[in-house]
Amino acid sequence: MTRVPAAPEDFFAEYLPARVARLSPVLGQRSSPGSVLFDVEGAGRWWLRLEAGRLVVQGDELPGHLLTIALRQADFERVIAAGAEQVGETLPPERQIIAARMLTLDAERASLVRGVGGSLALVLADAGVTRRLLIAPAGVAVDLDKPTCDVSCTLEDFWKLQSGESNAFELLMAGRIRFGGDAQIAMALSGVFA
Repeated sequence: MTRVPAAPEDFFAEYLPARVARLSPVLGQRSSPGSVLFDVEGAGRWWLRLEAGRLVVQGDELPGHLLTIALRQADFERVIAAGAEQVGETLPPERQIIAARMLTLDAERASLVRGVGGSLALVLADAGVTRRLLIAPAGVAVDLDKPTCDVSCTLEDFWKLQSGESNAFELLMAGRIRFGGDAQIAMALSGVFA
């Protein structure tokens, strides 16, 4: 397995395009229904779009903004880089990279996401530190501290959700996942991760 870089610039400019390229047999000639902005507070902004099966990453806005994913630089290594290593490349391709799933939404699901009127913060407990990842459809304000809805769990449980090892219903019933604010926002944006 390739070492996942901890620096956002290296992750988005080098690692992620190379990793998505290895998924080309699954992606084929697919193109994104819109672009996804990763906004790493304190480090930079990267726009991602899938064009004919190839990942385009650039610092300038790409057309058809669909979603913004925001987090603080201090959380990037533990949530994104360590998560990419944790989830690994042994999973089925469609479960390997959260960004690839966001970029391959079908037109109907992309339309539903664009219609969501609020943001979702994932509040992740990580060995005594609280980490945040915010998901906001285009046109919705990005504020890591004031989301419309939040979902709280441990970082480990978040990785288990991403890998398919656990599902949200099981974690909810076990009291290991909690919702705050408008839970309809969380349900509407769950299509981004499905």
